[in-house]
Amino acid sequence: MFFFSGWQTVQRISSRAVCALFAASILIVPFAVTYAQGGGGTDSMGTGGRHTIQGRIFFPSGRNADLRAKVKLEGINTGGLYVLADPDGGFRFRNLEPGSYTIVIEAGEDYETVREPAYIDGNSSIGRGIRVQTPPQIIYVPIYLQLKRTGRGGVKPGVINAALAAVPKPAADLYNKALESIQAGDTKKAVELLRGAISLYPEFALALNELGVQYLKLGQPERAAEALQSTLKIKPDAVVPRLNYGIALLEKKEFAEAETQLREVLKKNDGAATAHLYLGITLIHVRNYDEAEKEFLRAVTIAGNELSQAHYFLGGLYWRKQEYKRAADELETYLKLQPKAPNIERTRASIKELRAKQTTSTN
Repeated sequence: MFFFSGWQTVQRISSRAVCALFAASILIVPFAVTYAQGGGGTDSMGTGGRHTIQGRIFFPSGRNADLRAKVKLEGINTGGLYVLADPDGGFRFRNLEPGSYTIVIEAGEDYETVREPAYIDGNSSIGRGIRVQTPPQIIYVPIYLQLKRTGRGGVKPGVINAALAAVPKPAADLYNKALESIQAGDTKKAVELLRGAISLYPEFALALNELGVQYLKLGQPERAAEALQSTLKIKPDAVVPRLNYGIALLEKKEFAEAETQLREVLKKNDGAATAHLYLGITLIHVRNYDEAEKEFLRAVTIAGNELSQAHYFLGGLYWRKQEYKRAADELETYLKLQPKAPNIERTRASIKELRAKQTTSTN
């Protein structure tokens, strides 16, 4: 599943929400983690290759960095490519050759310059000295800014997280510790810290949204929905918690209400590709296949190659409609975008079966 954490994009895929959608024709498998939504400052010149390095910049609190930071890509053949990050902190460098790169982030005088390595693998050996070209890869690199320190080790004055400005310090401290636990992969500890922060400050909408996200990661959609509903009572116009709430309802199999919430998100932001994706999944559950197809196509139109999952679901839909060529084409697109997808061999077998059906149907 995609979950949106701290008003930012944090994505995770769960097989529970998609199980048995196309059981008669295609096995739904858990997706590899990808990152989507947001256009990103993009450089398409590249170095003559087929690969992509992309990422997102976050403030130390975990919130999307909206500084329009300068992002430079250094490498042997890059010649110094650079872009300005988009308003949500996203960036992307396309058409890159394999090799070692360094991403350099310059986010102004209040933050340290960040240098993050990124590596694109080259050809792969299949034995006896035979090497094959790897499929196009998308390398995702999250960047976390660090505040510059004063001579005595303190943070420079005047640099604060506006989202936490009204939050009592003890609650804010617990929230920041929770973000550290999340980055360390300790979801249960993060939940404990977030609950503590909320107990100190019940109106802590940011922490409530984050708590809902962590409950979703733990496979507890009932608790997630409760936390996210509380968030919306405090911030009824907030789009991100409502999207997360729709996802939680989908996990709970409350499809009618999930559809309502996701459509409400799209009323406020039709450009939310992930909302279109999950509305499509919801519509599959209620067997509204034609509308589901439109939602997946809309998601692809908005997000391009970033939402590979939409191609996967389109493959299942077209298989159901016995449009075998279109189904195979969509699944092949999915594998091109997700070359390390789980159960990749099963998906390839599905494509092979579809191509056989396509040949039979045309004879």
